[in-house]
Amino acid sequence: MRCGRRAASGRAVLGVLSVLVWSLVVVVSLKYAVLIMRADNCGEGDIAAMLALLGARDAPPRSWRAWLLILGLVGAALLYGDGVITPAISVLSAVEGLKLDAPALAPLVLPITLVILLALFSYSGGAPALLAPSSARSCWCGSP
Repeated sequence: MRCGRRAASGRAVLGVLSVLVWSLVVVVSLKYAVLIMRADNCGEGDIAAMLALLGARDAPPRSWRAWLLILGLVGAALLYGDGVITPAISVLSAVEGLKLDAPALAPLVLPITLVILLALFSYSGGAPALLAPSSARSCWCGSP
């Protein structure tokens, strides 16, 4: 005896997967645009701005605001770590392509990568804008 169910067609499965993916994209995009982009601290809007808006700096020890401060600091450390390691990995992976085209240059991959990274670092002014001293920033947020 056959069961009364029909096998799902390829189009139906693809349609369900498409609905799932696009609903995730729309929900995440709307949440990001509506919630996260509205967190503004004098034009800055990253995890440090959200921490500043929370006022967690003056939190009493072992309170929920203190835990938020710890989570924010961990998030900021991850953000800065990602900003440091991503250019190095990108340049290194691009230069490693030399091994395929010119195997004789394989020992020079690391020195070439270091030269490119140092050139980019010196061209960018030596420090990202977030690490610049506070006197170099344009927004004082009412500070004297």
